[in-house]
Amino acid sequence: MRTLPHAAAACRIIACLTLSSTSLTACSDEAAPAHPPQIVRAIAVELTDHTPTVTLTGEIRPQVESVQAFRVGGRVACRAVDVGDHVQAGQLLASLDPAELQTSVTSAKAAVDAARAQHSQAASAFARQKALLAGGITTRRAYDQADEAMRTTRAALDHAEAQLDAARDQLAHAELRAPIAGIVTARNVEVGQVVQAAQPVFTVAGDGPRDAVFSVNESIFSREPEEPSVAVALVSNPDVRTTGTVREVRRR
Repeated sequence: MRTLPHAAAACRIIACLTLSSTSLTACSDEAAPAHPPQIVRAIAVELTDHTPTVTLTGEIRPQVESVQAFRVGGRVACRAVDVGDHVQAGQLLASLDPAELQTSVTSAKAAVDAARAQHSQAASAFARQKALLAGGITTRRAYDQADEAMRTTRAALDHAEAQLDAARDQLAHAELRAPIAGIVTARNVEVGQVVQAAQPVFTVAGDGPRDAVFSVNESIFSREPEEPSVAVALVSNPDVRTTGTVREVRRR
């Protein structure tokens, strides 16, 4: 008995099964049921990348948002705008009570006047010592002392004038004005409230483009999307819709 190759053995088994099936069919007295014709449609099969659709809920934010605060502390005397108001660049938002700041300006002016008088007196004394030294009437030591006094009073005058400028600058900062045109989205102050320097008072959303901000799973960006556009619609009214483009991806 010869052993057939595997391929030949497989072919023989298939043939036997076919003959057996044929003989069984021939022995059956019942006729095979007729199948109704089936309607089919031919389509072209193509390989395409599967792009899943992800629906997320986010919020609309301005691209430019400015948080405003007073540069000096004090009591709020006036609040000119409220949340929802549209403001122009340079428009008054709020102001502090200028009484205390004005007192500082007045005090600084008095200090400047006193320093100027002392410097004038020291300059006159130095001029006399200089003339006397030229005539050999005074000593070099007295001349040097007069020169030093004049320089000291000059420095004191410069310091007093700088303090006056600083006091006037603080008085000017008692008014808070909008740096950009936009809508007031937050207010953190009331009239009569005492605020500190750099304490947030107003938030202004600048006019211009808006961003739709979403928190997404990192797996969505496992590869760069082929289409960077995003369909955006309002949750309250899905008929209000537009198309945006991915501008920035921030990882936390």
